Amino acid sequence: SGFIPSVDEETLIEFVMNNSQQKIVVLSAVDVVELTAEVAKKATYVDSVEMMKTTSKFKANDVVVTLGYYSKNDKGGAAYTITSSLQSDDGGSVIALNNGLKAILIKQNKVNYRQFGAKLDGDISQVSRETLAIQRTHAYANLNEIEVVQKEGYLVLNNTVTVQTSTDLNGMQVVTGDFCNGVTLYNVTSKKTPVNVTTFIKSEL
Repeated sequence: SGFIPSVDEETLIEFVMNNSQQKIVVLSAVDVVELTAEVAKKATYVDSVEMMKTTSKFKANDVVVTLGYYSKNDKGGAAYTITSSLQSDDGGSVIALNNGLKAILIKQNKVNYRQFGAKLDGDISQVSRETLAIQRTHAYANLNEIEVVQKEGYLVLNNTVTVQTSTDLNGMQVVTGDFCNGVTLYNVTSKKTPVNVTTFIKSEL
């Protein structure tokens, strides 16, 4: 069984009631990770994705909550279920563990870039890493039809990101340079089939 970390200024554990079902909300100076009380009770909490990857004791059906991506409280924390899935590691929704199992991201109602490995530190020498993490974040959000929320950090991109769901980047700063010249940074599209308005009007007459 896992443990629940003590409450401090950066990590707040709060029990709430929602539709008569008790849930636990874990705030590790990051996004909200919401789990049912039953799942939270058996979860193991670790500081980072790397710690999750290298901990050999995890087995199928275990639940792991990371309190950060690279380090505790770096705002990339998330919750995962351990499985023997054959899905490919994408650095966020599927994490390959060193023991051969996979950690699968437990679906929330939103995700952020840090949960897929973006550091958002404005380091242009790592623009490829940042771009890939951001692309993967939106690919996951698009597939699962959930929101992307990232309200702080420095954005560096050298390729196009496809957006098909609600996205809130209010507060982010964009770093530009030769690496993004001529690049459409965000391509906002819809998964819905376009409707021919003229045909629709005629059919209603």
